[in-house]
Amino acid sequence: MYYNGQSLPEIAKFLKKEQNKYMDSSQINKIADITNRISKILGNTENTAKLIELAMNITLNFIVGDKAQVDQKVAEVKATSNDIGIAKQEMCRLIFTLYTPEKRQQLAKQVLEHISQDKRAQIRDILGEIFRVDDIDINNISTASSNVF
Repeated sequence: MYYNGQSLPEIAKFLKKEQNKYMDSSQINKIADITNRISKILGNTENTAKLIELAMNITLNFIVGDKAQVDQKVAEVKATSNDIGIAKQEMCRLIFTLYTPEKRQQLAKQVLEHISQDKRAQIRDILGEIFRVDDIDINNISTASSNVF
């Protein structure tokens, strides 16, 4: 648990809900378009929602490696403000800065492991519109033992 008992998934969900404060309408529309196209490839929105949740969990697990920095930021925010909204915004900003291009590529590989090989290239190409994944060799990614879409 982090700021005022808020867990990291709750903080991440706050970012999703408040995305209009962090992205303009063209960026939000781009994400919606990508989500729709992935849904068509995966066959339905349920699978897409499951994949997004899985990707979110993979991403949040990466934060564990940066726990000391996250804890320090929580302490700094608590010392300067009691506003939970400000705390969540600051945590989201920190998390975005922690995800270097190298970490994003590692995350993409972990997510792509959960995509069946026949759909992997299409999904990678779509994700490539918002993340740098073009140099990920989809033939050199293992397939997860569960939750494969």
